[in-house]
Amino acid sequence: MRGIPTGEDYPVVICALVALAAARPQEFVDDSPILQEIKYKTLEDAGILRMESNMNEDGSFQYGFETTDPIQQDVAGQPRQIGEELVVCALVALAAARPQDEPKFKTLEDAGILRMDSTMNEDGSFQYGFETTDPIQQDVAGQPKQIGEEIGIAMQGSYSFQTPDGQTITVNWVADENGFQPEGDAIP
Repeated sequence: MRGIPTGEDYPVVICALVALAAARPQEFVDDSPILQEIKYKTLEDAGILRMESNMNEDGSFQYGFETTDPIQQDVAGQPRQIGEELVVCALVALAAARPQDEPKFKTLEDAGILRMDSTMNEDGSFQYGFETTDPIQQDVAGQPKQIGEEIGIAMQGSYSFQTPDGQTITVNWVADENGFQPEGDAIP
């Protein structure tokens, strides 16, 4: 027979208590044929001479049982302060979760983004734009607009990019109830 468990045994003890509670035969008064097949109606019929459990307000507990086999077990436990083991585990987890490599780009400029801005206004209108070193540029503005019985978003903007031969292509566009309407020298 093993001695009184320490705080390390607390999870095992809880599992054992749950298993004992779940396995404990109950008394039944139902006369259904299925319930009449149950072999034991009381703890004594199942060979359990004693079964006790107690959980105290301070978190300490005791439980025990004794059978006719003869098997006997008595366990007591109490909560303990989380110790250094948990702190060490948390520190190891934090170290493992830390990014292992330095980020490739520390700033937007390092990533080739010269300008990036975005504004959302209380009336639902907005503007956003960006410019890169490639050079690619885009600027867009939009606002809510009544379109028939619905409210939609009307937008206008432009984008530009450079072709492999160095030519800059710029497209100005409008998107509203008439659809997407681009204009530019590169559009037939």
